[in-house]
Amino acid sequence: MQCVNSILQVFGKASGQEVNLAKSVVVFSKNTPMHIRKDISEGLGIRCADKHEKYLGLPSAGKEILIKVVLQAIPTYAMGVFRLPDGLIQDIEGMIARFWWNSGDRHKIHWLKWNKLTTPKMLGGLGLRNLRAFNTAMLAKQFWSLLIYPESLLGRLLKARYYPDSSILDAELGSRPSFTWRSVLSAKPVIAGHRWRIGDGHTIRIWIDPWIPGNPSFRPSLRLEPLLPPTTVDQLFASEGGDWNVPLIESTFPPHDAQAILSIPVGRTGFQDDIIWHHTKSGSFSVKSAYHLVCNIDHMANPSSSYSNSTSSRAGWMGIWNAKIPNKIKAQDSLESADYNLFLTICWSIWWCRNKEWSEGTCYKPDQVISFACSYLNSFTEIMASAPNFNTTSVSSSWRPPEHGFVKINYDAALFLDTGDFGIGIIARDHNGNCLAWHSQRLHRTISPEIAEAWAARAAVELGCRSNWDKIVIEGDCANLVKQLVTHEGYTSSTEVIIRDIFALCPRFLSSSSSLVRRQGNCVAHFIARSAINFAEGHANLPPHCNEHLLADMPSL
Repeated sequence: MQCVNSILQVFGKASGQEVNLAKSVVVFSKNTPMHIRKDISEGLGIRCADKHEKYLGLPSAGKEILIKVVLQAIPTYAMGVFRLPDGLIQDIEGMIARFWWNSGDRHKIHWLKWNKLTTPKMLGGLGLRNLRAFNTAMLAKQFWSLLIYPESLLGRLLKARYYPDSSILDAELGSRPSFTWRSVLSAKPVIAGHRWRIGDGHTIRIWIDPWIPGNPSFRPSLRLEPLLPPTTVDQLFASEGGDWNVPLIESTFPPHDAQAILSIPVGRTGFQDDIIWHHTKSGSFSVKSAYHLVCNIDHMANPSSSYSNSTSSRAGWMGIWNAKIPNKIKAQDSLESADYNLFLTICWSIWWCRNKEWSEGTCYKPDQVISFACSYLNSFTEIMASAPNFNTTSVSSSWRPPEHGFVKINYDAALFLDTGDFGIGIIARDHNGNCLAWHSQRLHRTISPEIAEAWAARAAVELGCRSNWDKIVIEGDCANLVKQLVTHEGYTSSTEVIIRDIFALCPRFLSSSSSLVRRQGNCVAHFIARSAINFAEGHANLPPHCNEHLLADMPSL
C-alpha cells in the first residue's frame, strides 16, 4: 500500500491533480476476504463500498477526449465503405451533442450550434468531427486507392462492371449501381485535388490533364485544341533534355501559365509520370487533408458557416495555443510574448484564488494574486528552460575539411526578390581547403527556396560526376533537404523529382554522403550563389573577390 500511495503522491505533485481520498471509494470482488479488504482500505485511507456510487460526470476535457476517441470513432469503418444517410448522421451528431451538454438525465440547453463545435480549435471551435465531411473524406480514400492501384482485385472488379473502357476519373454511375459503388463515386469531386507529377512527360496530356500546380484547376488557363501540337508534356522539354524548352513555353502559353510551368522541376532520370495529392507536402493522400478540403468546399457553398479561413482569426487562435505557458492556463495578438504569457497566467491565478476562497474560505489580496502568478510563471519558465531537448543535433558552425582522399562540395541557393530568379553556388575543396572547382548559375524562374536548395544539391553531385571524383561529401545548410538525403524519407512532392536524380547519380561514386552545416560554415557557396549574376561558372581558381570568403574558412583547418 505504501508503494501505491507513493505513486499517487508523485503523480499529484507532477501533474497538480491530487487524488481526493475523502471522496474516493474502493470496490472489491465478492471473492475478496474481509481482512484483505480492511487492510487495503486502511492502507490507502479510502472507505469501502459495496457497489459503484453515482458518478457526478466527466469534466469537459474528459468528455472531449471520450467523444473524439470513442464516440466519433465507432462509425469509422462503415464510413470508409458506405455513404451514411443524412438522417443517421444527424442522429449520431445529436446524440454526441446531448452527451456534451447534458450532465444527467435532464435535457439541457445547447449553448452553441453543432457547426461551432466542429470548427477547428485554431479557429475558435472545439475541433469535433463533422461526420458528413469525414464520411466523404473516408470515401475519397477508397476512390484514391482505386485511382492509384487500378490493378488491385477491387479495382479490376469495379472497372469490369462500371468503367471497362475508361479510367475511374471518367466513370459514371451506370445502371443499377451497387450501394458501395454509389458511395465511392460520391467522393469524386474531392479527388479534383489530384494532379500529375512530371517524370518523362509521355503520358500527361497538356490541355486535358491536371499538371500545373500554380493554377486553381491545375490545367492551362488558355485551353487550345487537344490535337494541336504540342499535345504531351514531353514535347515541352528541351532537345538536350533535363529542362524546359523556355522559348517554346513562352510562345505557347500565357505569361502566368508559362511562369507556373517553368517553376516545376524536371527530372533527368526518366522515371514515369505519376499522380499525386496536391494538398499534402509529400503528395500522398491523407484523410486529414481531404477532410479539411471538404470543409473548405462546404464553407464556400455556405459562407455563413463557422468554418472559416480568416487569416486574422487563425493567427489569433494559433497565438493562444502556442503560448509558452502551462497547458491548463491556455484558454488573441497585440501584446509582447512575455506580457502576453503573464496576462494569461494572471487570469488563471484569479480563477484559482476564487476557487480557493469558495472551497476553503482563504481570501487573497490583489497583490498576492499578482505575486503568485509571477512566481508560478517564473518557476514554469525555469523548468522548461532546463528541460533537455532530445531533438537537437550537433551541427558544425564552421567549415570543416573532409577526410584525406575525399572532396567536399558545398552548395547553396539564393533567391533574388526583385526579379524572382534564383542563383546557385557550388565550391569543391580537398582536405587542405584548396579550391578544386566551383560552379555558378542563375536561372530566370520563380521557385520555392526548398526546390532551389535541392537544385543546387543536384548540381553539386553533377559537378562531382563531371570531375570524375571517387569520394565526395555534399554539404548544405538546409536542414530539411539534408534530412531527406540522409534518411531517404520525408520527401515533398516538389523536391522528390530532383532527389531521385541525386540518388540515381550517387552509385557512380565509390563513396558519397551528405552533411549539414550552419550558414556561417557555408559562406563561400552562399556568396557564389548571391553573385551568380556577376560572373559565369568556372572550374579553376575562384575569382579574386571570392578569396576573402575562402580564407575565412581556413582557421577551421
